[in-house]
Amino acid sequence: WGSWKITAFTPDKKLKAEIIAKCDSPGTLLRAPTDGKGLAPACRDTFEGVVEMKIWELDELIVNAKSTDGGLEIGGGPWETTWKDSAEFNDAIKALLSVDVDLDGVFEQLPPLKLFKPRGL
Repeated sequence: WGSWKITAFTPDKKLKAEIIAKCDSPGTLLRAPTDGKGLAPACRDTFEGVVEMKIWELDELIVNAKSTDGGLEIGGGPWETTWKDSAEFNDAIKALLSVDVDLDGVFEQLPPLKLFKPRGL
């Protein structure tokens, strides 16, 4: 299949994040919404991806994490070629993304959600 590489920087370039995902699995064929064909076999997903995440602060590596059961879309179309893009967030979205959430506390306060807690979280 191949790999994905995503790199992001804060506007001041003090933080850099990099995610690399790779997979040798053929995945599972899934139905997805399509133009004119309704739900049709259109993509392949897997939970056997190797996903690595690294975060640097001012050139010092502060996070180095790896999972061997990453969820990845590994096939489909019409996006068969390499693409590159960038994004900027307004102040409201930036504030929302910076909220510190105690996920363990959420799962403890809402016991039915424990069924959905990802392994390793």
